[in-house]
Amino acid sequence: MKDTKSICVLFVAFILRCFSCAEAEAQTPGKPIPPVTATPLVGIAKGTNHAQVTADAIANAGGLEGIVKRGSTVLVKPNLCLPWFETSLAVDYRVVAEVVRQVKTLGAGRVIVAEGAFDPDPFSARNQQVSRYGTITGVEFVDLNALSKGDCYYILPQNGVTGKPFYMPKMYVDADVVISIGKLKTHEDTMVALGLKNVFGVPPKPLYSRPRAKLALHYEYGSTHNPIVDLNLIRLPDFTVIDGVMGGERSGPRVGKAVKSEIVLAGRNIASVDAVSAYLMGFNPRSIPHIRMAQEVGIGPIDLTQISVSNGRTLTKAEIDRMIVQFSSPYPKGW
Repeated sequence: MKDTKSICVLFVAFILRCFSCAEAEAQTPGKPIPPVTATPLVGIAKGTNHAQVTADAIANAGGLEGIVKRGSTVLVKPNLCLPWFETSLAVDYRVVAEVVRQVKTLGAGRVIVAEGAFDPDPFSARNQQVSRYGTITGVEFVDLNALSKGDCYYILPQNGVTGKPFYMPKMYVDADVVISIGKLKTHEDTMVALGLKNVFGVPPKPLYSRPRAKLALHYEYGSTHNPIVDLNLIRLPDFTVIDGVMGGERSGPRVGKAVKSEIVLAGRNIASVDAVSAYLMGFNPRSIPHIRMAQEVGIGPIDLTQISVSNGRTLTKAEIDRMIVQFSSPYPKGW
């Protein structure tokens, strides 16, 4: 009996050791981020026609030519926060449809629209009908929360903030092009939820410890801002769009109020796009920890003096200031 018990103990220890080794081997460092070699360009367009404003903002940011090539696999990651898809909380389907139209025109071979929402599958038949995402054709819809460990890399970001690896879907990391489409809105935990924060919907929910959504990412890394930076270091989006035709203010994302901000922003440098977006909401970008840290780790500049902002021509600081819409927030704005 004693021998049998000893054998069982040794067997369990062996299994645990094998599991630990497998996890350790999977801690592949993330790709080094490319150096910022030119002044980041952020495109802005104003209006209420979602498709036209999105197209204009992308054009004002230099367009998607050169980013999307013929045959590219393009993953589009919109922020879809809640199952009823209120316009002040979730990215409007018309913004995504215009991005999809453009990448397909440029010859993309495979287009994936993917999200791992805080709430139930955003791409269920019912939710696609409610949100009208079902009207977007010629794409694959993927609920990232349905993916398993086998569908993910376990990646340790280079020069990261947390010093810990994360599960990231292979389809996201390996995509030729990733386009992050965030929402112009405030957030009760991270102050704003723009392009950088949008990556929170990428790691599959079941792989984190809490049964309800991605709460482990919010509470188990010292600060919610820390994993935001690390997840972006693992795989930077190649282009970012912020849907602010209808924004959201106050204690979002669940308790908020719609803001008719009537603006879309776009650009290749996600930190710079977020900085300009936050500025136009009335925030000092440096007062938002994950935006400030994004600059510190080399993702991109956040000072408006180091960013070119264009609505078809380069805007002056005074012209940018006239576009500010003061979003109500539970946090001081840092001025």
